[in-house]
Amino acid sequence: MPNAHRSVFDVREMKFFENAPLWLDRSVVALITVFVFVIPFHFNTATQEISFYTALGIAVGLVAFRKKPFSLKSPLSLPFALFVAWAFVGLFFALNRSNSIHDFYGHLVKYILLFYLIVTFFGTRERFLLLVRTFIISTAIFAAGLMIYFYLIQGNPLSARLLDVKIPVNILSVVLIFPVVLAANESFRAKRLGVRALLLLSISVIATAVFLTGSRYSAAVLLLSLVALTVNHRKRAVFLTLIIAAAVAFFPVKSRLLTGDLADSVQKDPRLFLSKPFIEMIKDHPATGIGFGMDTYANKRLVKRYNAKLDPDSRLDERWLSSFYYPHNIYVDVAARTGIVGLLIFLYLAFSYFRAGWSVARNSRDDFLRRWSICLMVAFFALLVIGVFESYLGFTISVVLYIQCAMMVILWRLHLREPAAPNGAPG
Repeated sequence: MPNAHRSVFDVREMKFFENAPLWLDRSVVALITVFVFVIPFHFNTATQEISFYTALGIAVGLVAFRKKPFSLKSPLSLPFALFVAWAFVGLFFALNRSNSIHDFYGHLVKYILLFYLIVTFFGTRERFLLLVRTFIISTAIFAAGLMIYFYLIQGNPLSARLLDVKIPVNILSVVLIFPVVLAANESFRAKRLGVRALLLLSISVIATAVFLTGSRYSAAVLLLSLVALTVNHRKRAVFLTLIIAAAVAFFPVKSRLLTGDLADSVQKDPRLFLSKPFIEMIKDHPATGIGFGMDTYANKRLVKRYNAKLDPDSRLDERWLSSFYYPHNIYVDVAARTGIVGLLIFLYLAFSYFRAGWSVARNSRDDFLRRWSICLMVAFFALLVIGVFESYLGFTISVVLYIQCAMMVILWRLHLREPAAPNGAPG
């Protein structure tokens, strides 16, 4: 009898260890899902750190023991490798080396590790959609909570702009616009009425939050993204337009969006001249930049020194120097921190992203892959347009860029696994 009990125990033990890789694989997915869920709630640092490093540790173990296949093959691996290498070279010439080393890991290497975690563990349609739905739900909850807190609990009038004082409005739009585009695309393919209603509710809530910020640029980017996404879905485009128009018309903050000379406001936008001192930095450090560290900009003496190099008519006065300490343009920011070479590599990354998306959209015979590749290209273009008015690479919210890149690579790999077209069939 003891031997019988022992044999039963041995069988259970063997089954446990046989299934361990599967459970560990699922645990990585669960942990990364938690990481993605709390992205809009940008003060959940502890939750993100625990989920990220636990997932990374498990993933390294699975790959090391050959329980999970891993590949660097992707259209974005080369541009990422080049950007990391050049940012690393820039550390030796950084004006603030300690902060540059900190940001090099915290805002670049770490997020590229996340990129590979997502590509490796979310490589199926089901897990891809898990990412999509997690982003939509978490952002809708965040947007609803922010509006309730700002207008109901704090008692601000509806005519007041929805502001999160801890994060700039245009950076807030990075996390708000992406899930609206995802939800719109998902609503086109949803068959169940309840799911479609939930998606449209999410779109309404998040879009309302975007318009309540009073940011013309964010509103314009959102509308253009939806127009691009719905160009082949006229009925749905009309429906989405009616929902958003109703949201805009209902709130008094629409006066900021719909009145005044838009061209004049663009011409007078302070962000257009706030970059001038940083352009002078690029002239002095054209190859490697001033270093990857965002806190380099916080050196007021440095900014004032470069401001003094400008013509008297172009110099920023003290109120701007004290209020804005970094360039509000992602392209100027990248060039200032990594040099012209770094900017060219960044643009190469964007080109590689769109080339991969276009390849899937044009060549795939799978409607799922085609629709989502177009959706992600629209979302990435929106991210690049937002970058004209706000640089988000120095903020934790920049993780959205790396997640979008990972999602595109997932679609690209799924396309590679499609069966070859039969002879005579369209490719």
